[in-house]
Amino acid sequence: MERSKSGSAVRSGPGRQMLRRCVVLAAVFGIGVFAVLLARLYQLQIKEHEFYEELAIEQQLRSTGLRVARRDIRREHERAGRQRDGG
Repeated sequence: MERSKSGSAVRSGPGRQMLRRCVVLAAVFGIGVFAVLLARLYQLQIKEHEFYEELAIEQQLRSTGLRVARRDIRREHERAGRQRDGG
């Protein structure tokens, strides 16, 4: 290995070429993944916009039948007070 002016080792030859290839490959892979994600985002937000808009409106306007057992809070409170007081 050669030494630079500062005294640190400088890579040369096959090791440097391999590093450069790995960096280029990683960059190409990253750009490819980004392009795929960007294409999918375009498809969802632009092309399939109407489908998802209708689906969202349907979900927002859907009514659900939910029965709630109602109790008189005052009576529950009084009963809890009597139990605490021992009566």
